Amino acid sequence: MTSTSSQQLLASNTLLLFLSYLSQAALGVLSAVILARYLGVEGFGQYALVMAVVGIAGHFVELGFNTFLTREIAQQRSEARRFLLGSWLAKVLLAVAMAIPYYILLRVGFQDRDDALLAALVLAPLLVLIIALNASVSSVFIAYEHMNEILLFNVLAVTAQLAGLFGLTWAGYNVDALIWWTVIVQMGRFLFSWYRMEWFLKNKDEGPIQIHGWGWLKFSMNLINRAWPIGLSTMAVTIHTRLDVILLSFIAGDRMVGLYSAAYRFIDLLRMPPGAFQGAYFPMISRAEADGLGTEVERNFKRARWWFIGYGLGCVLIIVILAPYLVRWLYTEQFTPSISILQSLVWIMIPLVINDLMRTYLYATGREHLVPKVSFIGIIINGGLLLWAIPAFGTLGAVMSVLISNVVLSGLFWNMATRKQLGQGKM
Repeated sequence: MTSTSSQQLLASNTLLLFLSYLSQAALGVLSAVILARYLGVEGFGQYALVMAVVGIAGHFVELGFNTFLTREIAQQRSEARRFLLGSWLAKVLLAVAMAIPYYILLRVGFQDRDDALLAALVLAPLLVLIIALNASVSSVFIAYEHMNEILLFNVLAVTAQLAGLFGLTWAGYNVDALIWWTVIVQMGRFLFSWYRMEWFLKNKDEGPIQIHGWGWLKFSMNLINRAWPIGLSTMAVTIHTRLDVILLSFIAGDRMVGLYSAAYRFIDLLRMPPGAFQGAYFPMISRAEADGLGTEVERNFKRARWWFIGYGLGCVLIIVILAPYLVRWLYTEQFTPSISILQSLVWIMIPLVINDLMRTYLYATGREHLVPKVSFIGIIINGGLLLWAIPAFGTLGAVMSVLISNVVLSGLFWNMATRKQLGQGKM
């Protein structure tokens, strides 16, 4: 593939993933508006807590498989189906292993919480598993750099999800019914995406699947062993990014979670364009690493870093000015305190997008073992600051803690990513 065609493919796939992520961002923003208007601050806080729990628990089931599958299938496309089936079995095993301690913790730590919230939290492991199975299918299409299918799946799922959220909240249902609807939508997406994947792979040059019986268990355990360094890093990243919501819930209550989460929805939206670029960039640089084109990849990576810094600064400027209008327009007057939260929180965009890019680069170049080390440092810093700052400053303390920890992570990741040149091996 020529350089021009590679750049065209990267641009095309970035656009498709951007549109796909745009649909997810639309889900985040519009669902926040719906929930805020019909459930109020506390109800919205409960929903945000459940989804934060799903996000954290999900990474114990994903265990880095999505990134691992994308890289491996991009380099060995004839093994796509074997990797996919093995990942599905591994995720089922991991889901069962995660569910046991999860339900024990649920009984111990949430006994005095609202009944609807408890019912919603009970559904979390099921939702986590279905989302994980969906993610494996998406990884196959991303590895083949066939992003239009991802866009199709997301648009259909988002449309169904928003329709259900609006109908259920308008009818007066609580958070447990909303999570049930999310389970149904994700199951529908899984069945449809599985069908589309079978149709897509039938004309591909695949090698024979020579695994039978208990051999699948052995193969799946081997995949877990190979994927866990990436999984460990993604767990650390997710815990780091969701720790603020969890601790806010326990220390400050559902109302504070609602106000904080309303502001954070904008951060998720702003991360979408660089996330789309990285989604298209990752399989391409993974193949370049396998083909020995490290110098070109490294040069493009350095250029991307400065573009991402500029993007983060632009986000800060826009949100600081527009926050009062955006919050009041999308939510209601009861969310007015979210304005100052958002104007402070948006500063984390600069280190956030840099950290995301650094992790993508380290994964693609086979240095994923470095990411957990840095990420766990971030968890310790963030957790310690949150425990001190939330009781003292409330949501502003959560913002301060997240910003400081992400700035520290950026410095550490920058050092890790630039210490060794591509292709010089692990440190």
